[in-house]
Amino acid sequence: MMLDELQSLGVAFVALHEQIDCTTATGQLMLHLLGAFAEFERALIRERVKAGLAHARTKGRRLGRPCLEIDLARVESLRKDGRSIRQIAHTLKISPASVHKTLNFMAS
Repeated sequence: MMLDELQSLGVAFVALHEQIDCTTATGQLMLHLLGAFAEFERALIRERVKAGLAHARTKGRRLGRPCLEIDLARVESLRKDGRSIRQIAHTLKISPASVHKTLNFMAS
């Protein structure tokens, strides 16, 4: 923990706004309690997200980013016309990476 590192260097941490003095036993206890509550809250959020995803799957919803529908024949014809990857991407309004993936898919 960063505060342990600071303490080993002889630096005392005092949070003025929250009035937590980490040089005292009470301040250290408060800091540990705040950390425990933060971990607990994070675990609750993780559980809620997993439950929400599972619920969406049971309803048949498709999760994630929607797939692009790329016209393979159009990509191939533009490439045969001598267009660059960037030009094809600009023409079809897709990313150059998607053009690369499409061309690699067609080659295999």
